[in-house]
Amino acid sequence: MSDEEDDYLSDKFLVDASFSSGAATTTTSAPKTYAERRKEALKRSALKNEQNRSSLDDIDGDADADKAEARASPYSEEDLEEARQFLRLNPRDRLTLVLDYLRRKYAYCFWCGTQYDDHEDMEKNCPGPDEDAHD
Repeated sequence: MSDEEDDYLSDKFLVDASFSSGAATTTTSAPKTYAERRKEALKRSALKNEQNRSSLDDIDGDADADKAEARASPYSEEDLEEARQFLRLNPRDRLTLVLDYLRRKYAYCFWCGTQYDDHEDMEKNCPGPDEDAHD
């Protein structure tokens, strides 16, 4: 396809898209580069999605509230609070908790990359729970 045909199709696409999205204005000149055409298409797509979402919210606003009440959370409030507390920790503390859990529950050492037969096997063969011990 020649550049002239590509520009024509791009112009046609931009004009058609502006009419189909409900815009009253037409695009008089298409962006010249592929990146500019892509950026414009993404903007139009996002605008169209937002318009569709807001119209659906107007129609289904009451139904969504009813559905939310009808479906109960599979997690208890205590579980949710525990998850919130975990997410409030800094990343290093979260990593430490997860690695300790893996060692206790599964006899797995992340730093060795090994799941041991049991805790005794891990005590014998793993240098320790910290990354520094594995140097």
